[in-house]
Parts: sequence; structure tokens; C-alpha cells
Amino acid sequence: LCFRDRLTGIAAQVSVPVTYVKPHGALGNLAARDRDVADAIVAAVQKIDLKLAILAISGTQSEHAARAANVPVFSEIFADRGYLSSGQLVPRNQDGAMIHDAADAADRLVAFLKTGLMPVIDGDPIKLDAQSICVHGDSAGAVEMAREIHARLTAQGIQIARFTGT
Repeated sequence: LCFRDRLTGIAAQVSVPVTYVKPHGALGNLAARDRDVADAIVAAVQKIDLKLAILAISGTQSEHAARAANVPVFSEIFADRGYLSSGQLVPRNQDGAMIHDAADAADRLVAFLKTGLMPVIDGDPIKLDAQSICVHGDSAGAVEMAREIHARLTAQGIQIARFTGT
């Protein structure tokens, strides 16, 4: 069986359709800055299923490539990562890459959702779109951070909902 068949088979066993692809980690960061890589990912996703959406880091080459190919795209921001003025995430080996304090992350998200502007470590805030907010589950305190963010956003009247699928 090919990867697609394995993935959709596993998803079918738990009655969850596959509705989007998220290039993650090093591949996601590479595609965020390299249009050729982003275009290749979009082309590969289209070969799997023309209805699949791309979940792309907001404002990056991944998002631009999906939009240029008329592929459904959802823009993602990160609650627990710092940003550069280029729209890229701060590399993990640099100061400001990770946000560890749940209250700080929640404050930043509430301000972002009110203004559309994301603070950066090297300049003025930048405009981003967001249909998805990521909290890295492998980070210490991730569950606490997700709970704090959920509580703060709902207290502000911000409705949290799925961005795609059923």
C-alpha cells in the first residue's frame, strides 16, 4: 500500500476524514522560506487529493504557493514561538524562539486577534492571518498553555472552532 492508502485507511478506522496536510517541523520551516519546496509540497498534495487543504505558516512561501495553485489553504500562527520581521519563526537556537509562559502567550494572542499584528523580535509587528493556532505539544507546559489560551480567548468572546472538516 502507498502512504496515501495507509493514511486514509487508518483515518477511516477511526471515522475521521483526512482534510488537510500540514508540512511540519524542518520541512514546514524549509517550505516557509523556499518557494520551490513549497510548490513541490502543493503539487504532491494535489496528486493525492484535489480537495485536500494545506495548513501553512501564515505569510510564508507555503501559504503563497497554495494560494497561487488555488489549493484551499488555512493560515496558521504559533502561540509558543517567536517571529522575525520576515514572517519566519525565530530559529530555535536563538533567543526569543520559544514562549514558555502561558499568560504571555495568551496575552500575545488576544492582542494579535484584536489587531492582526504579530509582535516580532527584530522590528515592528507584522500583519498575519490566522485560521489556526498551534501550541507545540512536545513543549513543557503545553497542556497548561493550551488551557490558558482557551480560557483567555473564550473570556474575550472569541469562538474556537475547527477550521476545516467535520
